[in-house]
Amino acid sequence: MLPRQINLANIEKYLIYIESDIQTNNYCGFYDINIISESFCCDLLNISFGLDLENTNLFKRNQKAIDLVDKKRGIAIQITSEKSLNKVKETFEQYIDAGLDKIYPNLYIVTLVKYNPSTSEYIYKNNVFNIKSKVLDYRDYINILSNKYDNKKLIEIVQFLESELEISREQEIEQHIEELRFDTEHSIKDAIVGNRLYPYNVKTCPELPVIEKIEETLKYQYYCVISGESGCGKSISAYQVAYKYYEKGWKVYRFLNNNIFDYKIFSKFNDKTLLIIDDAQVLKNFQIERIISNVNVNIRVIITITEEIVVQDDSVAYITNQDSIKK
Repeated sequence: MLPRQINLANIEKYLIYIESDIQTNNYCGFYDINIISESFCCDLLNISFGLDLENTNLFKRNQKAIDLVDKKRGIAIQITSEKSLNKVKETFEQYIDAGLDKIYPNLYIVTLVKYNPSTSEYIYKNNVFNIKSKVLDYRDYINILSNKYDNKKLIEIVQFLESELEISREQEIEQHIEELRFDTEHSIKDAIVGNRLYPYNVKTCPELPVIEKIEETLKYQYYCVISGESGCGKSISAYQVAYKYYEKGWKVYRFLNNNIFDYKIFSKFNDKTLLIIDDAQVLKNFQIERIISNVNVNIRVIITITEEIVVQDDSVAYITNQDSIKK
């Protein structure tokens, strides 16, 4: 990867961590982190875009509708961890009713969690708020950085994030993987009706003939790629093989896709470990050579991938929808 791509990936990694942390704290009823995030976002946006934002609490306690303002540029920003249209409407209505649009003509709502608006605009008292362009989450932020800013600016942002966020290596790794224990079981109905299959389906789903090849490949080269159409049975085949390792005392993990694969994950594994990387085609930085360089007799990997990415490897196990339907 180019240095610019690496820095963008690191920025995204930190912002995903923030999103996860906020959602966990809010779920537990801890909302102080939202207040702390206002100051964090103030500094981050100033560094990123050369703004002069200030926290409104510095000069007016509990200012309605807005948290940050740039007086010189007439910009007002609401920082929120809510991702609802009602929150957007409430903010805009308070902003208009308080006459803040006369002081700060440009209102933005920055959501600390992913937000997919269901409508493109909202009209209140003949004032139009363009939701599509004025409600931004970290994905929009990354997109702006990738299109407008050079690597020097990205390095500055990474350094700020590193200094502000105390993410231990263990925490960083844990948010990307899930240990599988195969302790629940669903009926075969999931397979019959076409639902996506998970570890709790391994015992009730019949094994495809390809299972034997996957097991044999893992024995001598320590990794296997399962390729095929969407819905053909790649994932359940990976889980079924993994379950056999689990029964032999191996630890089994699956990578939780977030579009970026953290290759340092392998440093976590001390025991005999099998890692499943499902739907590898969605990973922006997927490089099978880097994954292969980390496997050994005690660390093995199963990769599932759709046919849209061609892997030049004679040992790839292919599955078709016809194979699954026949079985």
